Amino acid sequence: MAKQHIIPVVVQDHLDTLPREARSLPVNLYVTDRYVVVHAGLPRCRPEKIQVFVAPGEILILAERHEGEPTEAVRAYLISELPFGMVGRVISLPEGKWRYHDAEAHFANGLLTVTIPTEARAEYLKEMHTAA
Repeated sequence: MAKQHIIPVVVQDHLDTLPREARSLPVNLYVTDRYVVVHAGLPRCRPEKIQVFVAPGEILILAERHEGEPTEAVRAYLISELPFGMVGRVISLPEGKWRYHDAEAHFANGLLTVTIPTEARAEYLKEMHTAA
């Protein structure tokens, strides 16, 4: 099993716009009764080059995709849709009572998962931790 990296989540009052040099980033966004979840595909990104910012109603994900490991083999790409450099996305979140300060981000196998609990879920988890 691949090592899972914890990515710090920075909570802000508002988010800046996406830097011009950043290319678009494909994501999945879904809601459960406990969380809003974002999955972002970040192949060829190192965990230390990933940044996650949340603000009321939005998430900003920024990452830097590296060129890949040097190799002696000459590569003749037929399709190259994973450009290196800055990638990112500002994602609007659905309406809800989200606990932004309890947001978590994990990165493993090229997939970034950001979860933001509902206020009810965050309170439940807090009670579980204090009861232990």
